[in-house]
Amino acid sequence: MPNNSDENGLDSLNAPMVRNPTDEHLVIAVLDCKTVTTDIDTGFEIATARILRIEPLQGREAETAEQLMQDAMERRTGVKKLDGFAKLLRDGTGLVVDGMNIDIETGEVED
Repeated sequence: MPNNSDENGLDSLNAPMVRNPTDEHLVIAVLDCKTVTTDIDTGFEIATARILRIEPLQGREAETAEQLMQDAMERRTGVKKLDGFAKLLRDGTGLVVDGMNIDIETGEVED
């Protein structure tokens, strides 16, 4: 993370995160690759991301970003997520929908 607070919006989230550690915060970030680690046995390579810039989003910006993130995830995975189910399930609210299998971790509708 950049040491300059003008380039490091994460600092502004410290107090809210300390007060309410289970709250979620939506951010927009720019990443690159800091290191690549190779498993010698399998040859599998895994990148370690480095945050170059990060800014918390609120209000309309957060709503727009949430929709953009959901759209991108649906394009990447091919799985359509039902709005609100993940939060309901994560918060422990019981939910039964006839004829649908819903992943309890993500709220995604499974085939």
